[in-house]
Amino acid sequence: MSHSELNQLSRAEELFNQGNLEEALEILNDESHFEGLSLQQKSHFQFLKGLNLFYYNRGEDLISLGETIYKEGQKCNDNLQSFDGLFFMITGFAIASKFEEAFKLFEEAESFLKHISKLSKEILTQRKARLSVVKAFVGLHGDKVDLVEKSLVWILDSQEKFDKSFEIVWANLIMASYLLRVKSKFDLCREHIKKALSLAKEIKFNHFWIALCQLYYGVYYVSIGEMDKSLKYNIKSLELFKKINSSFNIAILLNNIGGLYGEMGEYKLAVEHLEESINLLEQIPQSFFSIEGTIESLITLAVE
Repeated sequence: MSHSELNQLSRAEELFNQGNLEEALEILNDESHFEGLSLQQKSHFQFLKGLNLFYYNRGEDLISLGETIYKEGQKCNDNLQSFDGLFFMITGFAIASKFEEAFKLFEEAESFLKHISKLSKEILTQRKARLSVVKAFVGLHGDKVDLVEKSLVWILDSQEKFDKSFEIVWANLIMASYLLRVKSKFDLCREHIKKALSLAKEIKFNHFWIALCQLYYGVYYVSIGEMDKSLKYNIKSLELFKKINSSFNIAILLNNIGGLYGEMGEYKLAVEHLEESINLLEQIPQSFFSIEGTIESLITLAVE
């Protein structure tokens, strides 16, 4: 490959790290840039593309990318490449609410990990953590919540030994959600959000994670009845997600803010935000966040 093409991919990585996800993805979507790359180089930029698609909640695109990576790994008998493909497929299936398909791939992914050789302990541990986190994510949203603690305890108990990475941020946020939704342990939930935000500020490609932490704070505060604080964090998260143009998360936040305004008796503002959320949700593929709930909230407000 030419130096100009490699420079383009490096430029995509730089744009991604700056929070310019759209321009980065436009470059990474051009398959011609990948021609002539070594498998290691290609894997690196495919990972960036997958992370970008994950941030945009594009489940079907993530499944497709994962299948491509998986097939490449099988073709050259590279277990690490095959595993990375399965990771993105599992994540994509979860985003697309195809949880049974995701569950079916765990055993194969674990098998690849067992047969990876000639790699550093750090890389292998990272992949094990990545699989554990996505397993917890699928379990939380796919009605197998027992997987959350089983998958995350070993990571969270020794997280100080890990390099700061998105996997550890994600693990803390999944645990926070589990503690809130399943266990009603509000103080512990807050501690995990706090830890996640602290870590998110120190990793690359962190704009999404910092915004997501603000969203989680918003959910936490509404759960303990502090509407004003919840509104503040939801608005902050909305501002951050708008900067990276993450339509799915923008729609969630508009829904959250609309609900809060409704609770506070600000019905006009509530309706405006819920309508805007519905307009966005109608334009993007549905996932585990359903448009029906927002429509029901809007109908309730209209009645009130």
